[in-house]
Amino acid sequence: MWDLDGTLINSIPSIVSGLRKASGKDLDEQKLFSLLKINSYVAFKHFGLDNSIRPYFKEIERNIHPREKKPFPDIEKVLTESNINVIVTHKDKKSVEVLLRYWKLDHYFTEVLCLEDDNFPRKPEPDSYKYLHNKYNIDLVVGDRELDFIPARKLGIPTCAFQNPAVEADFHINTYKEFNIVKQSLKKES
Repeated sequence: MWDLDGTLINSIPSIVSGLRKASGKDLDEQKLFSLLKINSYVAFKHFGLDNSIRPYFKEIERNIHPREKKPFPDIEKVLTESNINVIVTHKDKKSVEVLLRYWKLDHYFTEVLCLEDDNFPRKPEPDSYKYLHNKYNIDLVVGDRELDFIPARKLGIPTCAFQNPAVEADFHINTYKEFNIVKQSLKKES
């Protein structure tokens, strides 16, 4: 099971750009990036941003061309080697479909849950994870933020943190070239 932004796709820079533009403020990019690794609500609170700009921010980010949101290197190799890939994301379904199609990654995913479009509560609520785990017997959750792993831990699913050593996870990797180590460890455990 995969998160999308910051895990499969390097879209955090476009999210930072979109939020800076929506706020009309010169927000510190590094601080904003680190706060978004927690979640957008923390970033909004820290910078004193009114929640009313959230729809404008989402619209700006949605309209940034997919070429600006590149897949992380070697992700396609990892996806190819996996039996089942599913996504759980806070993004809207249309923008996810456009993004995956643009990068020719859509065929790798058996199912994509866009929480609000698919009527699931936002992460870290476990409903979407429980649904996918019951349907596909998920053996690993890959994400970049703590909220990606809370539902996995509740369900006893191993976790892999991508480019975020600050979160609690069973595995930590910085590149997808390191993913074989995770796969080998999972095989030993099963």
